[in-house]
Amino acid sequence: MCRQILAQIQQPSLEAELDEVLLPDEPVLMRLGWRNVRSARMRIVRLDAQRAAQWAQWQRGTQDERDQAIAWLEELPATRTAEWPLDGWQDWRQHATEVAIEPLPAGKYLLLVQAAHAWGPQQATFVQEVQVSAIAWVKWRHPYQRDELYVLHRKHGYPLSDARLEVWSAKWQQRKWSRQQLEHTLNPDKYGAIAMPELDRRSKRYTFRFIRGADTLETTYSGLMWDQEWGRTATATRQALILLDRPIYRPGQLVHFKIIALERTPDNRPRILPDEEVQVTLQDANWQEVGTLHLRTNEYGSAAGFFVLPEGKLTGMWALHTDLGDSRQSFPVEAYKRPRFETSLEAPAAAFRLGDEVRLTGTARAYAGYPITGAQVVW
Repeated sequence: MCRQILAQIQQPSLEAELDEVLLPDEPVLMRLGWRNVRSARMRIVRLDAQRAAQWAQWQRGTQDERDQAIAWLEELPATRTAEWPLDGWQDWRQHATEVAIEPLPAGKYLLLVQAAHAWGPQQATFVQEVQVSAIAWVKWRHPYQRDELYVLHRKHGYPLSDARLEVWSAKWQQRKWSRQQLEHTLNPDKYGAIAMPELDRRSKRYTFRFIRGADTLETTYSGLMWDQEWGRTATATRQALILLDRPIYRPGQLVHFKIIALERTPDNRPRILPDEEVQVTLQDANWQEVGTLHLRTNEYGSAAGFFVLPEGKLTGMWALHTDLGDSRQSFPVEAYKRPRFETSLEAPAAAFRLGDEVRLTGTARAYAGYPITGAQVVW
């Protein structure tokens, strides 16, 4: 057991944090974290289509195949290399710093960071796929029409009307994915907007490639988080905000409340509901109905009322429930007593041993400021 704990303490670790997409021809900072490592080496390898396919195949394989991929990366010619000495490698603690990476041209790369004193596939290793591109995209969900993509410059934000989007798809056949095929080629308008066609999400896997000259940005369907909800109906949702006058109540007290009736439009904008009838129900800790009020909102969409908490009921989390959007607000009901005074004891001036007689001095004072007299002290 002790050997296992010692091995965990002495285990080297190395990690790095870098944006998945970087701007071309601009330096960038990378966060580097380590423990029990004297120095770290970095290799950045450019990925062409063949290397990217080989890397993806190894990533889906076994641990031995992934170790083989690390050795394969070490043999490829590197676009950038660096080595950094690291401090605090003998204190068994986690450390972190930021290191600079030289500018990279547009393309797709693999970042490999390893402990220099343990250069090998079984040692502390970090690998990340990085894209360098000036292309960026944003999605706008239209409430009534098809969603749109906007292709923009990653640094300056202006639309890239001269870019194009290639939609590649692979189909699940015979327990494996088929080779990707080009399904659509789409061009943005002068505002950089692209209206997406309908996609078969159930049986196909999609890859989106934004291309502008020699610059390419690639993302998967899951990375795009695209919702193909063509022909969405314009539906609105209703809800009630329930405000209470206290955070906690005692049995027998009044629960004053105020509700604000709202309706959210399909584009997620709130709108008040004046002259709306709302039913408010008081529920106990067992979700049993205790009382009901029927209210009507005023011109500002609000209404107010109160309930009397009955005594003799089970304490716990009670709730107010409305029939407007099934809104609900919980609150605790406890038989607590509000403190009226406080006591304090002075620290003893000397040390005592077992069996000694100890005399303590203290005070009892009401929160209003006056001292408490004639009170019985029990210890």
